[in-house]
Amino acid sequence: MKLVNSMNYRQWQKRNTEYFNSLTKLQQKEARNLGYSNVGWNKVQVSWQIIYRFTNTPPSLFEHKLRKGDIIGAIELSIFEAEQAKHLAQQGIATLDENQKQFDRVADETLAKYPLL
Repeated sequence: MKLVNSMNYRQWQKRNTEYFNSLTKLQQKEARNLGYSNVGWNKVQVSWQIIYRFTNTPPSLFEHKLRKGDIIGAIELSIFEAEQAKHLAQQGIATLDENQKQFDRVADETLAKYPLL
């Protein structure tokens, strides 16, 4: 299943529809004129950007789930994001370890080539 910003296609569509329906009729008409269409991955993502123009600060997916009363979904999302952060941190640590090894190797080679007095 394809995920974009931790959301699948149906979640994007549902969020777009909810926010679109909360707009005034005039805003809805303007959004349609700007290209709002909630069908197809690309159009759904573009449609969110159009809706975003009409909202002051759209909530995160976590806030969206909480507002809908989906506490379990919000917790699962938090766990998923925490696992992603942990994975990125582990990658960062591995990169730092590799850089440290390279630095130590270059330092040892330099010290061997140019001994201190």
